[in-house]
Amino acid sequence: MSKIKILQIRLFAIIISSLIIMILPACNKAQNKTSPPEKVSINKSDPWTTSDIIMPETLNAELKNDKEKPMVIQIGFKMLYDQSHIPNAIYTGPASINKGIVTLKDTLKDVNRNKNIVLYCGCCKWKECPNIRPAFKTVKEMGFKNAKVLYLKNTFMIDWVNKGYAETK
Repeated sequence: MSKIKILQIRLFAIIISSLIIMILPACNKAQNKTSPPEKVSINKSDPWTTSDIIMPETLNAELKNDKEKPMVIQIGFKMLYDQSHIPNAIYTGPASINKGIVTLKDTLKDVNRNKNIVLYCGCCKWKECPNIRPAFKTVKEMGFKNAKVLYLKNTFMIDWVNKGYAETK
């Protein structure tokens, strides 16, 4: 093989490698818009898997879509719901107390078990939220197959409102 041919092959390999390096980050960024990022840690005690988590940007897009919208349920504190909530979200009360769980069950008793449901709280950091885990566990125990939890890493205000997503006061 001539030296020129070897140089052409090396140059071609460098160009292809450079293109791959430039394209990969964009692919990863696009993937994270629709699926939970790997940094969403799931503890052994959490009642969900990564497929049960919906990201704020994904839910916001679904709510703008003309298709059937998910049933969104706020399972946090009334004061936070009154300040701001996702449009058409149903308030059932804090799932950390029995009254909230009873209201959640009553709200869902006649709902088709295949309905897309999204639960959210946003009172505090995701890892510390006292409401999201008991609510999700209850909904799964009731037999809902398409229940998801909205991943709000910090709070509803930071991870939803401040990003300009739809809200109602």
